[in-house]
Amino acid sequence: MDEAQARLAAVVMASSDAIVSKTLEGIVTSWNAAAERMFGYPASEMVGQSVRKIIPPDLQHEEDMILAKIANGERLDHYETVRMTRDGRRIEVSVTVSPVHDASGRVIGAAKIARDIGERRRSEQRMASIRAALSAEPGSGDPFELEETTAVTPAGLAPQVGQDATAALGVLEGKPDRAFDQTTRLAAGLIQSPTAMLAVRHGDVIRFISAYGMPSELHEAQAVPAEQSYCHLVIEGEAPVSIRNARNNPIAAPAGLWRHGIESYLGVPIRDRNGIVVASLGVADRTPRNWSLRDLLTLKGIAQQLMRELENRAMLRTLAESEERLRAASAAAGFGIHETRTAANESTWSAELARILGHGSSVMLVPWPGAILAATHPEDRSAMAAHVAHISRIPGAYEREWRIVRPDGSVRWLLDRGETRGPINPQTGLAAQVTGIIVDITERKLYEEKILLLMREVNHRAKNMLGLVQAMARQTAAATPAEFVSRFSARIQALSATQDLLVQNEWQGIDIRDLVRAHLAVFEDLIGNRIELQGPNVRLTPAAAQGIGLALHELATNAGKYGSLSNEAGKVRVAWDQDGQNFSIAWQETGGPAVQEPKKMGFGKTIITYAAETSVEGQSELAFPPGGVHWSLQCHLSSIVEHYATRAPQRALDNA
Repeated sequence: MDEAQARLAAVVMASSDAIVSKTLEGIVTSWNAAAERMFGYPASEMVGQSVRKIIPPDLQHEEDMILAKIANGERLDHYETVRMTRDGRRIEVSVTVSPVHDASGRVIGAAKIARDIGERRRSEQRMASIRAALSAEPGSGDPFELEETTAVTPAGLAPQVGQDATAALGVLEGKPDRAFDQTTRLAAGLIQSPTAMLAVRHGDVIRFISAYGMPSELHEAQAVPAEQSYCHLVIEGEAPVSIRNARNNPIAAPAGLWRHGIESYLGVPIRDRNGIVVASLGVADRTPRNWSLRDLLTLKGIAQQLMRELENRAMLRTLAESEERLRAASAAAGFGIHETRTAANESTWSAELARILGHGSSVMLVPWPGAILAATHPEDRSAMAAHVAHISRIPGAYEREWRIVRPDGSVRWLLDRGETRGPINPQTGLAAQVTGIIVDITERKLYEEKILLLMREVNHRAKNMLGLVQAMARQTAAATPAEFVSRFSARIQALSATQDLLVQNEWQGIDIRDLVRAHLAVFEDLIGNRIELQGPNVRLTPAAAQGIGLALHELATNAGKYGSLSNEAGKVRVAWDQDGQNFSIAWQETGGPAVQEPKKMGFGKTIITYAAETSVEGQSELAFPPGGVHWSLQCHLSSIVEHYATRAPQRALDNA
């Protein structure tokens, strides 16, 4: 019991959330280190004082409400409000307050957890600004406009299957959930839409798990008949739905929501790891609106992040049911605990920490600091050793992010947040104890890298688009200005069709010939003359189509700007083949200007090699012989073919 209490005290002290306890009169009885950092008051100035000290004058009534609920044994979950710091600043916080009972069950006080949500709000505003900047990019409207959905084909999956999958994720529990509200607010903010909703199907009704900015007459409705909503169109068809003008849309008009000010709608399905649709995420506007590809991709990204959050929750609930209480709590929160006794040169790792580090799922007693340094990534080991030496001698809170290498070779990012406590040994100079919690933040790091890559790609593609337009202008020969305008406009439309192909297929598989022609659409009149296409009919998986398509886009762009399609004599041959269980594709340029290998690895070259290789788990080669650029990719057929099965290939040919 003493050890459990010590661990609990360590977690409270190391927590990044303010944890405070108080009496039924609002007198503070405990005040952790995070509360000191958040509100600026040391524990010595708050313990024994009224908690109203941090409540703004205009919000004092909130404390009356909270104390009344606690006295009745009620719990207050994720209540968002404002509190005051010692220097007079107002900060936005999310508060959870629970009653504290004595041994007889009588309520004697309250425990409160406060989290600073100001940074989250600022992050949402920054993302909204980025989204607005992208949406305002000149000349990017028409090619990315979505086609309106006018018919929905039922997917054929029994409704009960989807409802069972939804229930398994805990979405139907009916409890208010801040994550869902954050999701709808984020969707509305990023897409600049006044309304957003997260909905599930339950029997013959659509239930709104979270709704943001709903018209007043619909605000109180938590469930509506399926035929009176747009969300059921997404769930029934298991595909995105784009409605520009609900009044005139044959599948949306019967719902009658346009009478309540919902004139346009864009929704996407949310799928679990088995591909089963469990919910829909949508945004709506009060006026007719042409939704864009950027809106669709943004909504899909938010839906995927929410699905990962829901799956993580489901997994943690399963662990909590089968493990003992302390370990279950640790697993549910996703952190491991370490306790180091410097005098004994040993550290105790909780079962969850052992799992994070890849050493099973049992409590471990390990040498200190040798065990943690051995697990540290070689590139971070020197800095980590200096960090350990520092925190073992300096009492106080600390925080550090670093990489480890698990026994299976996988690399993970971890966050260690803890506290060093005295007394200091006068002979060794070491503090008595170091206690902290460790969280696996790999997903966050990968997400940050993906955001950076996305921003670079947006910038890169914008520049490439201008290059393609210039190449089209050079390749468009005409006797008269009118003929030039006609032919040049046709090529601009072909460029738009490249994007349409990917949207229309919804990433559900693309024929490789269609993919190649789409990315060579700006040179359509050269196919069969200066551009030769040869290979069997192969239908690519979405992942393979995306990776190979990126490579083809870059190769076509470079050929038009610098390579064999930048003059009047050069040629390009694109050939693909399947030999047994192997697939290959090659791009060969001839007859163009003399080629020189780039001196450094540019972003386009990274896309051509890295994107294609990783999407099909294959090997690519990019060479720059003087006669013309050559690129090839080889992989196993099962990595690129949709519904893979060995069969005799059918050949098709477009050649000069």
